[in-house]
Amino acid sequence: MNISEITPNEIFSRLDLAYSKLWPIWFHGASGVGKSAIILAWAKHQAAKQDLDFYHVGKDQAPANPEKTFALIDLRVSTLDALDIKGAPKIEGENTVFKIPSMLPDAKRHGKFGAIFLDELPQGSPSVTNGLSQIIHDRILGDHYKLPDGWLIIAAGNRKQDQASTNKVGAHIYNRFMHFEVRPDVKAWAEFAIANGSDGRIPAFIRSIRDDATGLPYLHLYVKNAIAFPSPRVWSKVDELVSASIPLQTDMLLSCISSLVGEALANKVIGFLELANQLATWNEISKTPATARLPEQGSKDAASIYYVLIGMCVNRADEKTISSAVEFISRFPDRELQSTFMLDLQIKKPELMVNSSVSKWRSENSDIAV
Repeated sequence: MNISEITPNEIFSRLDLAYSKLWPIWFHGASGVGKSAIILAWAKHQAAKQDLDFYHVGKDQAPANPEKTFALIDLRVSTLDALDIKGAPKIEGENTVFKIPSMLPDAKRHGKFGAIFLDELPQGSPSVTNGLSQIIHDRILGDHYKLPDGWLIIAAGNRKQDQASTNKVGAHIYNRFMHFEVRPDVKAWAEFAIANGSDGRIPAFIRSIRDDATGLPYLHLYVKNAIAFPSPRVWSKVDELVSASIPLQTDMLLSCISSLVGEALANKVIGFLELANQLATWNEISKTPATARLPEQGSKDAASIYYVLIGMCVNRADEKTISSAVEFISRFPDRELQSTFMLDLQIKKPELMVNSSVSKWRSENSDIAV
C-alpha cells in the first residue's frame, strides 16, 4: 500500500490530530493487530481528557447528560444493509422520505461529542459503503440528517492480502480519508501485556523467539489456509491462560494454546515455558542476587532466558525486594536487557522507580536510562 505505516502505539496521536480537525481517518491492517481495541481505548481517553462521561453506545447505560458525554458508536459495516444506513422509507404527502436510522449519531440521545467507528468497512457491501459516502463526504444524509459537529468519523478494515473477504471501495470514498497502515510491533505489544497483568513469560517468548523460516517474530504470522494463527489479539488470550492464578495441566494448556495459535507454535510455547521453569528462582534472586544463577553465555537459549528473568523480576519485585532485583539485573552482560527491565518496571510498577537502587542504576547508565 502507498500509505504511511504506524505502530499500534501511534494510533492515539493520529486520532488526536484527526479529531482536532474532524477529518475522517482510516486504519488499515491485518486481523488481530489491535485496531478496534485501541480505538475504543482512545475514545475513553478522549472522554477523560475533556472531563466528559464516556458512553459506548449499545453497551453502556445511556448518558444522564448528553451535553457532557463523549460517545462511541461501533458499526460493523460488514453486517449492515442499505436500509440500515439510508433508513426505512415512508410517505409524507406526495413525497417519499426516509426515517433517520437510530444507529446514526444523535447529539441529544448519544452525546454532544463522539466518534462513529465504521469497522470492517472494506468488508461491507457496495450498496452500504456507497450509502455511507454522503456522511463521509458532507457529514449529512439526504435532507433530514446531519452528523453532529463534535463527532469524528473513523474507519478500519482488513486488506485483501490478509485473506479477508473484501469488496471494492470507490476512489471517491478513499479520497476523503487520512489513511494509515497499522503494523504489529513487538515492543508495543509486550508493554501492553506487562501493563495489563502479564507475568512476563509470553512477552519474553514474543521478544526472543523467531520463526525459523522467515526470521520474523511470532507476534503476527498468517499461514495460508490456517484457521488458528498468531496475532496480538490471540497472544493476549494465550498470555491470560499462562498467567492465570489457577495452573492448567500441561496437556490441557497445550490444547488450549493450539486452539489459538496452531499446534506447531503451541509446542514451541510449551517448550519455552518448561525452559523458564529451570531458571533461578525468585527466592534465589531476592535473597542472594549477587550469586543467583545467570544463563550460560553463548547458549542458544540465553537471550530467551534473560527475557523470562526480566519478566519474573518485574512481576515479583516490591518495595522490600526491588534493590535485590536491580542488583541481579545489573549483572546482565547486555545493558540493553537491563534497560528493558527498567522500561517494564516503569510501565507496570512506576511507584518503584523512586527507589534509591533504581535511581543509582539510572545515574550510572544515563545514556540508555528510561
